[in-house]
Amino acid sequence: MNNRVVTISTGAVGGIRSVVENYIQSGLFDQYSGVWLVSHEEGSVFKRFFYFLKCFVAINRYVFSRNTIFHIHMSMKGSFLRKMIYLYWLKLFRCKVIIHLHGSEFAVFYNKSPPWCKTVIRSTFEKADRVLVLSNSWKSFIHSLSHKIRIVVLPNYVEQIPIFSLPSSDATHFVFLGALGKRKGIYDLLPAFAELVRNNSAVKLVVCGDGELSKAKSLAEELGLLAHVEFVGWVSGDKKHHYLNRADVVVLPSYNEGLPMVILEAMSLSKAILSTNVGGIPEAITTGKNGCLIEAGDITTLTSTMLQLCDPQLRNTLGQNAGKTFAQSYSAAAIIPKLRDVYRSLYE
Repeated sequence: MNNRVVTISTGAVGGIRSVVENYIQSGLFDQYSGVWLVSHEEGSVFKRFFYFLKCFVAINRYVFSRNTIFHIHMSMKGSFLRKMIYLYWLKLFRCKVIIHLHGSEFAVFYNKSPPWCKTVIRSTFEKADRVLVLSNSWKSFIHSLSHKIRIVVLPNYVEQIPIFSLPSSDATHFVFLGALGKRKGIYDLLPAFAELVRNNSAVKLVVCGDGELSKAKSLAEELGLLAHVEFVGWVSGDKKHHYLNRADVVVLPSYNEGLPMVILEAMSLSKAILSTNVGGIPEAITTGKNGCLIEAGDITTLTSTMLQLCDPQLRNTLGQNAGKTFAQSYSAAAIIPKLRDVYRSLYE
C-alpha cells in the first residue's frame, strides 16, 4: 500500500473516538496504510501534555512520506489549540491535512473569542486542504468565517446496532444517552418527565451517561421520580446496545449539537426519536415524518411530545421511517464512499 492516512484524534471516551472507531471497523482503511495517533486522554494536565507531545513526536515519522494524508479530528478550546499546532507544523512540510470539525459548541467558542483568536481560527481553517463538517448548517457557519475555506459536508454515521430480543413491557421506556449537564438538556428532561408521570404513570426513563450525575440524581429525587427513573452511568458496547434496544423512545433535548451519534444509533434500530432543532439534527430528523423535534428549553412541549409518543402506533411509524433515513443517508454504505472520494481528490 503506497497511500497512507494518519488519523489524529482524542482517545477519550465520547463521540469523536466513536467516529474513528467506526471508520476502522467499517474497513475504511483497508485500501490504505492506516495509522491512528492519540493526541489527548482525560486526566491531569501532565497526562494531557504527555499525550500531546507523544503525538507530536509520532507525527514526525510521516511528514516526509509521500502520498500521506493527515486526518485531524478537532473540537474546540484545548482540542482546537492542539490540532492548530499540529496543522501549522505539518504545513511547514507541505503535508496534505484534513480538519474534521466535531465541536457542537464551536460557534459559541468562536463568537466568544477575542478578535486575534478569531483571526487564528480563520487562518487555521484556510490552511487546511479540506475542512469536513457534519451538516449544511455547519457549512454555512464556517463559510461565513471565510470563503477561502474548502468545506465538505460529511455527516457522521454508525454501524447497524445489533438487534436484541427483549421481554415486552407495559411501560413506555424513554432512554437518554449523553453527558449529564445543561448542554444535553437533562435538567429540562427531568421536570418534563415528572409532569409526564402525573399524566401517565406507565412510563420509565433510563438515564445513561456520566458528568453531573449527583446533581441529576438530586433533582430526580426532589421531583419524586426515583420510582420512574433509573440512572445507569456511562454505558458502552453490549450494555449500550441493550438500553438502545430497550428504548421505545430515545430522547435528547440538547441545546447544542453537531450530529449526535446516539441519534444515528437509534435510527439504525428504527426507534422513535425526540430531540431539538439544533446543529445538524434537523437535517436528519423531520417532525412528524421520522421523529419529533422541539425547541431547546421548551419544557412544556417536551412533556406534551413525550405524552404523544406513548402511542405505540405513532412510535412505530416514526421509527420505521427513521430506519429508512438511516439506510439512505447515515449508514456506512452511504458515508464511507464520500470520505474515500475526499481522500482520492487529495491523493490526485
